[in-house]
Amino acid sequence: MCGNEEKMILLTSDGITSPQLEEEIKKALVPISRRAALVTTASCRYKEKDHNVPVLSALMRRFGLEPECVDVEFQDATFLLAYDVVILMGGNPFYLRKHLKKWKNSLEVLTELANRHVLIGISAGSMVLGDTMEFACQIEPGGIEEVGENVDCSGFGIVPLNIMPHYLAYLTAYEQTKEILESYEEETGRKICTINDGDGIIISQAGKKGRYIKDERYTPIVAPDMPEYQAYFFDLYGTLIDIHTEEGDHELWEFMAKYYAYKGAKYGSWELRWRYGALIHDEEERLLHENPKQIPEPQVERVFMRLYEEKGVRVSIQEAVDAAQVFRSFSLRYVRLYYGAKELLAHLKKKDKKLYVLSNAQQVFTASELRYLGIYDYFDKVCLSSDYHCKKPDAAYFKALLTSEGLDPAKVMMIGNSEYDDIRTAKALGMGACYIHSNLSPEGETANCDIVMRAMDLPSLEKILCREAHLA
Repeated sequence: MCGNEEKMILLTSDGITSPQLEEEIKKALVPISRRAALVTTASCRYKEKDHNVPVLSALMRRFGLEPECVDVEFQDATFLLAYDVVILMGGNPFYLRKHLKKWKNSLEVLTELANRHVLIGISAGSMVLGDTMEFACQIEPGGIEEVGENVDCSGFGIVPLNIMPHYLAYLTAYEQTKEILESYEEETGRKICTINDGDGIIISQAGKKGRYIKDERYTPIVAPDMPEYQAYFFDLYGTLIDIHTEEGDHELWEFMAKYYAYKGAKYGSWELRWRYGALIHDEEERLLHENPKQIPEPQVERVFMRLYEEKGVRVSIQEAVDAAQVFRSFSLRYVRLYYGAKELLAHLKKKDKKLYVLSNAQQVFTASELRYLGIYDYFDKVCLSSDYHCKKPDAAYFKALLTSEGLDPAKVMMIGNSEYDDIRTAKALGMGACYIHSNLSPEGETANCDIVMRAMDLPSLEKILCREAHLA
């Protein structure tokens, strides 16, 4: 076991994902530490098959520990005292609490683990160690529904903190997250401690206050000599807007086949899907033939029009647009602003900056989504690739906007989440550039430019662009 000097509680959002957190664990381990328990209970659907199990197992072995999966849904919590390191993994916090609580001595076991072992919480595992999880019920009630009736939202009170993990991610996914947490704190007098992915809180002993460990890998990198730009080109998806579509979903194509049949154009679902892909390619080839030097971007409404025409059905262009928008709405799982997007745009406008959209996107999809999200009117001009028949990283697309607005490239910054699509061409044209690594960026990608946001954090970007943060 860990000796009295080698004990620690580590509360995390997404696991031991930073060098700083790994180093803290190394400090807490003693040479005789041998075993680590991965408590998979909260991952109620996957258990030992949870995707984090092999990641954590590999990490524990690097520390010289032998990892084993433990499930307190079926194993007495006392069994955890046999391990030097205990990791309460993520998932449904109410499910984890329910099955820990059914063992009469669970509070004593957790207290012993906190005082004499290394106890690590990941997301749900961090939450159950606090005093309450009531606030989580208001943000994501689905977690309660999964457990059943008469759910107890209290925690075990092992730490003097109430943990809200994945904070920035929740601010994007659930619009009212911040207001709900602030209201809860005001009504109850209980303080909620938010943790972002990559970060953690170290507590030396149960009941003691902790210190916040920030993942330095996500700190923005800002060129010290960065000028103040007068105009900004924004990419949309992955930069200001988080989106997920399922265009490969078979149900989508079955629905669209029925939609076309109502107009007299009869397709099987697989035939329609195949013809759609073939016509996209055909439109790209047509545009490439017209201008071999450009990267082609077809107008998707032409494809939906041709799908009618192939079955001998004549429709108006508006009917083709309608078909395209039905397709988009059925395939769309969610579309939402990243937290801080609207505030960033509003602050830049207040400083009299010119704002433009330069996005690889379809007019028939994106214009409506910009209005729905409430940011269309922040922009001086919205440029969507389908209107220009070419797309990023084609320099012609960048130049078209620069020329039409009479902009000096040296006074314009491109802000985007793709080094290939957004950053390279902007730099080649003498523009400034800001790279944001978001959930929609290619994995492992980075960039060398004025600003590198190594994680999605638009509030921090707002401070940098509006000169409210130290540039270093």
